[in-house]
Amino acid sequence: MTFEIRGLRRAGAHALRALALAGGLLVAFSASDQGAMAQLFNQFPLSTPSSVPQGITLGPDGALWFTETLSNKIGRITTAGVITEYDIPVASSSPQGITTGPDGSLWFTMFAANAIGSITTGGTFGTFYNPPTSNSGLEGITTGPDGALWFTENNASQIGRITTSGGITEFSMGITPGAGPMGITLGPDNNLWFTEQFGSAIGSITTAGVVTEYPTLTPSSQPQGIAAGSDGALWFNEFNTAQIGRITTAGVMTEIPLPGCGCFTAAGITAGPKGSLWVTEQNPFDGTGQIARLTTSGIFTDYPILTSPTSPGAITPGPNSSLWFTDSAANAIGSFESLVTNTHDFNGDGKSDIAWRDAEGNIAMWIMDSASIKSSTWLGSELVAWSIVGQRDFNGDSRYDWLWTDTEGNVAIWLLDGPKVKSSAWIGTLPSGWSVVGTGDFNGDGYGDVLFRDTTGRTAAWLMNGTQVISTLSFGTVPTAWSVVGTGDFNGDGISDVLWRNAGDVAIWLMNGTNLATYVYVGSVPTTWTIVGTGDFNGDAISDVLWRNDTGDVAIWLMSNGQVSSTQDFGIVPAAWSIVGTGDFNGDGISDVLWRENTGLVAMWLMNGTQASTVYAGTVANVWTIQSLSAD
Repeated sequence: MTFEIRGLRRAGAHALRALALAGGLLVAFSASDQGAMAQLFNQFPLSTPSSVPQGITLGPDGALWFTETLSNKIGRITTAGVITEYDIPVASSSPQGITTGPDGSLWFTMFAANAIGSITTGGTFGTFYNPPTSNSGLEGITTGPDGALWFTENNASQIGRITTSGGITEFSMGITPGAGPMGITLGPDNNLWFTEQFGSAIGSITTAGVVTEYPTLTPSSQPQGIAAGSDGALWFNEFNTAQIGRITTAGVMTEIPLPGCGCFTAAGITAGPKGSLWVTEQNPFDGTGQIARLTTSGIFTDYPILTSPTSPGAITPGPNSSLWFTDSAANAIGSFESLVTNTHDFNGDGKSDIAWRDAEGNIAMWIMDSASIKSSTWLGSELVAWSIVGQRDFNGDSRYDWLWTDTEGNVAIWLLDGPKVKSSAWIGTLPSGWSVVGTGDFNGDGYGDVLFRDTTGRTAAWLMNGTQVISTLSFGTVPTAWSVVGTGDFNGDGISDVLWRNAGDVAIWLMNGTNLATYVYVGSVPTTWTIVGTGDFNGDAISDVLWRNDTGDVAIWLMSNGQVSSTQDFGIVPAAWSIVGTGDFNGDGISDVLWRENTGLVAMWLMNGTQASTVYAGTVANVWTIQSLSAD
């Protein structure tokens, strides 16, 4: 099955007529990819010249803490970019790795001083502890499952353990001499996993000190950083081979080459938003760098850093789905913001908004701050033959866009920047009998995709990059007794899945990049109950399912790995009220429920897992309808 895709040059006149907006708001496609990237990155220069920022971690105070290797300092930066530096009271100590300890202090290694140090969030240094082995070459550090901190000794080829009171134990048995342990992290099996830079291997050590080594598939790969992925495996960067490695806790290893020119090296890695791995990449030939998102299914998306020279190194998740990294070439701390776009967030402020349309085709937008309307803007008028059938971030600028279809099967996209249409594009024409049944990021590349189905049950998707269809996927035929009732990330892997229902039966397609990975039967619910939305109602980064029955009772399935972990009942709401959408309207990372009464009154349930508080937004004449779809 093939969808017809025609160029804008060929169909331009038709597209412009169909998408014309009153008030001259239609603009030609001129959005810059570089402009979108600039909105994502921030750079905060350090006041100390040539400080060489090295390790970085999120502190318990919500700030980022980092080491400055050459200037011999510990730094702290708030999410607003306010930097404080603390001089280490040990001369020329060369601080390296840093992590939050079980006592709430920041613990760090000192390569040249051969010591472990700590600093409170108030800036007070603790006692400095020296391991028994001199010149051990202290590098990475992490908190273990036993209430102690574990660290690597690069020169001594040992793993160390230190309690918060300073008791140190070193482990060398089972580690190849000269292996050069580097990065270290806690694995899902409660073992500590580490890279061996010179031995080109991955090691694990139990809290009892039992070591197992696994050579990398590529010799001389020089693995450095390591992180635990959302898929239960460990992921690591191979500095010398431009590859990312993956190893299961059973020792099964795979390697994934960095895409593109072959000129970048992978410098750092962390687990981050939407269940993905995030990688810093350096190009030593021209001084450029980028941040890459890697899904657990192996799909890369690159985000170039526009400043130069740049040399992004260590990377860590920050508050509100941001990423923070050290940049030694720029002598700065960098941040990569808005990695996860809240549903229906049209202006990129991290809060969902509301789209309106009346019976004559007029379009308006409420920019929201919880239940407060920050602005109400009329966007123009559109032919009533056209309908908004999807809302998704199609161009990766952290702002939701609108997907349109008309009665002839034409498909178009408006790329939005708040209540402004940055550009509009005609995408293609659907064959007769096909219709849009959902949107989602089905391949984990950060761009919204489109799900279609025809009257015979055939199901397909357009994988999008902005307003361009990069490929068409066919998923075969599903009996027409089954209907698509929602999309969402029901297993937390950063890829949208498809929610189905057949009479009372509920099932999920767990997607894996460009394939249907697993079909999961969820259960059967009486047909008196209807699925009325999806969203992450408890803030665990996994989509949940919102239900209502014909008596007005409201309930939520809280999901985990495609299955129902628990059911929450919220009681009966009078029939005069209807659920008209979901979204995170107060920006707390938890989806809320949008209601409307038959008088036109708009209200919200601000959710917190099993609790809901009701707030009211105002009354709108019933000729206007909310265009919001579920928080998928």
